[in-house]
Amino acid sequence: MNNHPIQILAEGHSQWQRLIRRWGLSILIGEEVLFDTFGDPKYLMRQIKKKKIDIAKINHIILSHEHWDHINGLWSILAINPAVTVYLGRHFSENFKTRVKVACQKMIEIEKSVHIDGDIYSTEELRGTYNGRFLYESGLVIKKDDGLTLIVGCAHPGIILMVQNVKAQFGGAINQLIGGLHLKDMSKFEVDAVVKKLQEEKIATIFACHCTGKYAQNLQIRSSGAVGRVC
Repeated sequence: MNNHPIQILAEGHSQWQRLIRRWGLSILIGEEVLFDTFGDPKYLMRQIKKKKIDIAKINHIILSHEHWDHINGLWSILAINPAVTVYLGRHFSENFKTRVKVACQKMIEIEKSVHIDGDIYSTEELRGTYNGRFLYESGLVIKKDDGLTLIVGCAHPGIILMVQNVKAQFGGAINQLIGGLHLKDMSKFEVDAVVKKLQEEKIATIFACHCTGKYAQNLQIRSSGAVGRVC
C-alpha cells in the first residue's frame, strides 16, 4: 500500500457545516481501506460518486470512535457492499455492534493494535474524555518506507498522546499526520502548547482538518511551511 493515495472523501470543519450536520470526516486509503464514514450519508455518497470511487472495491472500514459525524455514512456503504470487514473499538455500544454484525460480513473489535491489510494497522484503543465522560478512540497507521503516517478522526484522547503511543508501538518516526486534532474548543494558550509539542515531535507534514479549529490551523501554517490543510 506504500504507493496508494490517501483521499479525503468528505470533511466538515465550519460552523455552517456543523449547523447543517455536514460535519465529520471520511478518508480513503488506496481503493480498499476506508477510515470513518462522515456524518451526512447523502453528502458522502455524492462525494463517492463525484470522485468515481468503486464501493465494491472497499474491503475494510475502520471507525475511529462512536460519534455520529464519523459513523453515519456506514449504513449507506454497507447497503451496497456488505462483504466488508468493519473494525471498531471494544468500547462501542453493544447496540451499535449488534447492528454492524447484521449489516456486514465480518466485524473485528479493536482493543490492541490490529493488522488491517498490507502495511496498514489500527492503533490501540485509547481513552479520552468528551463532555465530562470517557470516550475511546482508535487511529490508523500506515508503515511507509520513509516512516509512519498517522490518520486520526478527532484525537479525543489527545493528539500528543496518540502520536507518542504510535511512535512507541511501531518504532519509527511519524512523517505525516492527517485528520482532526480537536483543538477547536481550546483556549489560544492551550492550542499554542499543543502545537509547540507537535513541532517538537518533528513531524514533516501535518494535514489538519475537521475539528482542529481555524486558530490552530493558521498557527501551524505560520509556524512551518510543511504544515497546512489537506481539505
